[in-house]
Amino acid sequence: MKRLIAFTLAVLLMATATGCQSDDNCEIPITTSATEDSCETTHTDQDSLTVPPAKPVIYLYPETQQQVTVKLDLEGELTCTYPAYQNGWTVTADPDGTLTDNKGLQYNYLYWEGITENRFDFSQGWCIKGEHTAAFLEYALEKLGLNRREANEFIVYWLPQMEQNPYNLICFQQEAYTELARLDITPEPDTLIRVFMTWQASDVYINLPEQVLTAQERTGFTAVEWGGARLPDFHGCDTDTPQYTVTIAPSQYTAYLVNELKDTYAAGEEVTIQLATITEHYYILTVNGEPQSMDMASSDLMYTYFRFTMPSEDVRIEIRMKAADLPVWSENT
Repeated sequence: MKRLIAFTLAVLLMATATGCQSDDNCEIPITTSATEDSCETTHTDQDSLTVPPAKPVIYLYPETQQQVTVKLDLEGELTCTYPAYQNGWTVTADPDGTLTDNKGLQYNYLYWEGITENRFDFSQGWCIKGEHTAAFLEYALEKLGLNRREANEFIVYWLPQMEQNPYNLICFQQEAYTELARLDITPEPDTLIRVFMTWQASDVYINLPEQVLTAQERTGFTAVEWGGARLPDFHGCDTDTPQYTVTIAPSQYTAYLVNELKDTYAAGEEVTIQLATITEHYYILTVNGEPQSMDMASSDLMYTYFRFTMPSEDVRIEIRMKAADLPVWSENT
C-alpha cells in the first residue's frame, strides 16, 4: 500500500540556534505524520477473539474501615483468582487500600484472570514506539485517574512485554470491557475507575485517530480496577510489502543528526522532507549519496521542502546546512 510520509526536522535546534558548535552532538527530534493513505488497522471489523484478560486487579479505598463485598459477573470463565473467589470476595478494607480477609491475611488488591470472547474497539488509540511505551503509559494512566502506586504496578506488569517491540498499538477499552466483566460492589463506591488496555505488537507504524482519555475525580469511597489483554501481533497491512530502513545520517559539516527512524515503505512512494528555513543558510540533502533538488515551488521563508521517491533498497538520508551570503529578501527583491 502506497503512503505519503512527511518528516519534519526541528532544525531550529541545530547549530547557532541551540548554541551547538560544529563538533557537538545535537539531537534533532523527528516527527512523522501519515496521510489517510497510510496503513490503517481494521480491528473494528475483525471477528470476535477469545482472549485472556490479564491480571485485572481491584483496589478498594473506603473513607473509613468497613467490610466490602465484590462480585464479578464475567461473560466467560475465571481461570485464576487470589484470594480465592467464592461467589465473590468479602474483605475488610482500610482507607489506605489494605484488604484483610476473614483469616486475617492481608492483600494489596483482589486479583482475577479469565477467558472471554469479545470484539474490541480499535477505531481510536495510539501507535507507540516500544522504547517510548513507559513514558506513554505514565502519561495515559495519570489521565485515566490511576494514582502513582497503581500506575507503577500496571507498568511493571506490562512493560517487559512491550518495550522491545518496534511499535505497540494501544487502546483503552470502555463499554467493550465493562459490559463483559460487570462489577457489583457493596457498599457501592462513590467513585469507580476501570482501566482496561488492549494492545498488540506491530512491526509497522499504524495511523490511528488519537483516543481521548478522561477520568472522574476521586471522591469518597473509591474503587479502582486495572487490567489488559494482549491481542495477536500485527504484521502490516500488506504482507507483500518489503521493509526498508530509513536512517537520518550524521552530517560532517554541522551538528550531527543522530535520530534513526524505522518504518515500512513501498518502493516508489513519494517522501517529503520539511525543514525550517534558516536565514543566510541553505540545505544539501542526499538520498543514498544522490543530491536532491529543493522544491522551489513549495519552499518559502518559513519552510524548505525536498521530495524524492522511495528507493527499493535501504535508505540513507544525509542533511547538511551550510552558511551562504544571500541577499536580504524584501517585497521589492
